[in-house]
Amino acid sequence: MEPTEQSAVPGLFQTLSEPWKVAVQQAWQACRAGTLPIGSALADRSGRVVACGHNLRLADHATHPFAGSSVAHAEILTLGSVKHKAALQDFVLYSTLEPCPMCAGAIRMAGVGRVCFASRDPLAGGMDLFRSNKYMQAGRCDIQPPGSRLLEDLLIALLMERLINLAPDGVGRSIGAWSAVSPGAVVFGQWLARGGVIEDMRRRNVPVEASFAILEKLYGNESRAESVVPGAGL
Repeated sequence: MEPTEQSAVPGLFQTLSEPWKVAVQQAWQACRAGTLPIGSALADRSGRVVACGHNLRLADHATHPFAGSSVAHAEILTLGSVKHKAALQDFVLYSTLEPCPMCAGAIRMAGVGRVCFASRDPLAGGMDLFRSNKYMQAGRCDIQPPGSRLLEDLLIALLMERLINLAPDGVGRSIGAWSAVSPGAVVFGQWLARGGVIEDMRRRNVPVEASFAILEKLYGNESRAESVVPGAGL
């Protein structure tokens, strides 16, 4: 099945709050740039976005000084773009993937009051660190886990598709870990990789709203998902 913009219908993306729309848009921008599809946004309590960023670990061509380095995570770039002297206690950091230990430390150092993440990271998720010692606990950061299973599944599928294409020899561990979180999302990610669906949307510069409408429709096609055997074609 070849997706087209005409197949896009109002759905998940339209229901997201503005900070989540920005974070997901950043993740899609990273995906289109050929790096890991992870995005984040920093908003005040009213929902006004004051900063955003996306993963640049594999974006050697980007102009950001961190681009291509191991610390070029979405959360680091987002928090690093905000100049502040006081703690960001009244701000909320939105991330499409659970922040890693490095980002958890940066969140604590910045004094962010709340963190919301849209998908779990069974390999490198670092939110448990906020209970690890007195310094982390003193940050009193409110941690909000994923609130939408559909959004989590689509984001996991996008991540699996990128990992399969970028690091096929080492993707087995990731597939095993995320299968424990959402096996259907992993199977969908494999199907996306095998069919070149994301590559096609990248070439045609399909915008984020249309892209997620297409993905949502494809993910709801059970006959498509069941036609793929986990691990096949890798």
